[in-house]
Amino acid sequence: MYFISALAVAAALAGSAIAAPGDCRPLRGSSAPGPLPNTPEDFASFAYFDDVANSSTAPANYEAFMVAGHAAVHGDAHYVTYRRLSSYDVGACAKACDGLKECASFNIYFQRYPTVAPGPACPNPEAKVVVRCALFRSPMSAGQATNYGQLRGPADADDERFEVLMRGSNAYNRLVSPVGRVTATSTVTSVTTATVTNTVFPIVRA
Repeated sequence: MYFISALAVAAALAGSAIAAPGDCRPLRGSSAPGPLPNTPEDFASFAYFDDVANSSTAPANYEAFMVAGHAAVHGDAHYVTYRRLSSYDVGACAKACDGLKECASFNIYFQRYPTVAPGPACPNPEAKVVVRCALFRSPMSAGQATNYGQLRGPADADDERFEVLMRGSNAYNRLVSPVGRVTATSTVTSVTTATVTNTVFPIVRA
């Protein structure tokens, strides 16, 4: 069953665009505090996101390599899965990583997200804030935080499309990865011994 927003119904009654299957359906996801109104500009400047990220501490057995970033870590070859969190809980994200044998790092962030699936009958819909926890099978670095967001759906009457954005992006490497590799944050060097590889990344703060 598909759900159609009030906006879609009004548009249909007015003889304008009618939602195709899937358009305007409510989108799942946690809802975190956010600015009002939640425009791209207001989301980008909302200090709460950076405050929460900067006050978070690294979980046991993890080292931070990015704090309060404005992009999500991206790496198709290393990506495992993601979790929706009910709040910005670094410990819960670490627990999700610990629960997967192949997980070696994770990235938690606030994301500007549409309340409904953007479509012809509901272009550039209202936004909410969700918390994502992305899990990776390899140690990652701040240089791989290249996902700054994207545009979704058609443009509205003002030629504006819905803009997905990230803020408060924290990322952590596991100190002992599933393959026995040890990671830490310091200078960019790599030291190999007979038993482990010590890979170190610089911590980056936005």
